[in-house]
Amino acid sequence: MDLREQTVAIAVIGVTGSGKSTFINVASGSNLPVRTSFGSGTTELKSSTFSLDGQTVVLIDTPGFDDGTLSVLEVLKLISDHFSGL
Repeated sequence: MDLREQTVAIAVIGVTGSGKSTFINVASGSNLPVRTSFGSGTTELKSSTFSLDGQTVVLIDTPGFDDGTLSVLEVLKLISDHFSGL
């Protein structure tokens, strides 16, 4: 199979407020919500799909670690469940 026919999915992970959503918006041209005050703006997985050099790329925005809403284990489970369903 030609690599260009495959979709590449990348989970963007990090601590709360590190710029995950902003990075995805800049890289993909999307408009995911970005929180401007301290705290988590992302509480569930959201994705942005775009094409790069003929390759379909999906950037997956994840809740931040250490935000007090979800534990690290809960965030990792969300990511794991998402990728197991692909």
